[in-house]
Amino acid sequence: MCNYEKFSTRLSNLAANDKQKDFLKRLNETIENHMERCETDIPSIASSLNLHPSKLRRDIKALTGITPAHYIAYIRFGRVLNMMTDFPHYSMAKIAETCGFADHAHFTHSFRRMFQTTPLHYKKSLQLKSIE
Repeated sequence: MCNYEKFSTRLSNLAANDKQKDFLKRLNETIENHMERCETDIPSIASSLNLHPSKLRRDIKALTGITPAHYIAYIRFGRVLNMMTDFPHYSMAKIAETCGFADHAHFTHSFRRMFQTTPLHYKKSLQLKSIE
């Protein structure tokens, strides 16, 4: 099981109350909105949520058990995986750009670290699964 699958499982099993669920929903929407502008840093996201960056860091860590940087990466890679599935004709460069990666090399390095394979290999495996 890759890091992303572990995170997805852990996140779906959070016993969060309504206030926490609302916070995560707003946080995820804010991260999604900032991706294309490559503004997924904590100060930008905190500002959009009207929170101090330290407060945002504490809240994310307390709720998810992971650092804000890892949380943001997981949200970004969720979008990457959705785009690979929903838009198979998109190039890896287009997907990387849309998901807020500054350059293709950074995207490939981060993807390999998360999924233990290259983005292109992963995309090809998705295409093979869809043919079966």
